[in-house]
Amino acid sequence: MAALQLIFDISPKQTSTQINKVELILVIAAIASLTSIVGIGGGILMIPYFKFRGLSMHKAIGTSSVMGFSFALSSSIAVFLFVPEAAKELDYLIGAAFYPAILIVGLSSIYFAQVGANLSSNTQGDILKKAFAVLVILAAFRVFYSTFL
Repeated sequence: MAALQLIFDISPKQTSTQINKVELILVIAAIASLTSIVGIGGGILMIPYFKFRGLSMHKAIGTSSVMGFSFALSSSIAVFLFVPEAAKELDYLIGAAFYPAILIVGLSSIYFAQVGANLSSNTQGDILKKAFAVLVILAAFRVFYSTFL
């Protein structure tokens, strides 16, 4: 649905970019719950939501990125505080986090976040929408495949 919304530019004609705080809390809680269950990033659903609420594609991506950072920070704290008993016996863990992966992903993210931001800012909004719609469709296939096949 989110991909179709982006491809066909389905959004209310008169929308305000002012989002009610209660609506935002409920929508983000629902998105966070759903995406954590199926194992996908929240931006897959947050960006279409912000686009639907009237933000430009660039602002929707930026807002989702800032929110994603706060989700990652809170999740990281939880990984260090709530360690399963089985994880305590494994090597190379800090809490329940595998620190070689933290180093590799963290260091590469420093570079690729800048590359992605530059690429996004130099790309037209319509092209971003279509590319993101393809990404949403691929994520949906991945979730369907890993769940049912």
